[in-house]
Amino acid sequence: MTSDPGTEDPTPLTRLIGTIASRGVDAVAFTSAAATTNLLRVAERGNRTEMLRALASDVLVACVGPVTAARSPPGASRWCNPSGFGSAPW
Repeated sequence: MTSDPGTEDPTPLTRLIGTIASRGVDAVAFTSAAATTNLLRVAERGNRTEMLRALASDVLVACVGPVTAARSPPGASRWCNPSGFGSAPW
């Protein structure tokens, strides 16, 4: 995912949004704030509401670092590794 949705074919990202919305994944990992912003921007074209519902209930959002976590979808169930490195809490 890039920070500019106009520079690449959005088809794979649109497919991912649909997969998240249908709860076809258990978790989504964000490694940059730009990727998070881009996902939300592309989701505005369709499936945004259902994707946000999934992220708030059934799909875990994992963010690397506090800047990325700050841009994560509102209401998302998330785990954030503040330092960006190390092991998961489980």
